[in-house]
Amino acid sequence: MIKTSKEVLKKRADARFRQEARALDGRKAMTEYEAQVLAIREKTARLKALRLAKEAQVQSEESFRQRLGQCGDGELLLVAKDRTHSAQNVPIAG
Repeated sequence: MIKTSKEVLKKRADARFRQEARALDGRKAMTEYEAQVLAIREKTARLKALRLAKEAQVQSEESFRQRLGQCGDGELLLVAKDRTHSAQNVPIAG
């Protein structure tokens, strides 16, 4: 079947239109992907900051708990550090 020049031009125009549409879809997809990556990085950084703050709080609470202890009979003890960094149990007077 012989095609007229109008049909050939129309096919070329359709092919070019589809190609441009695919390129536009690709650019949109890349933009969305980059936005998602940025959102994930920001969320990860925020969660890391929260985790580090929580770990620091827990660490300070643990160090406080380590300084306070209890004897077997329920008497509270204060653990004092001497200059050689060894712990000594010193009962709290009270």
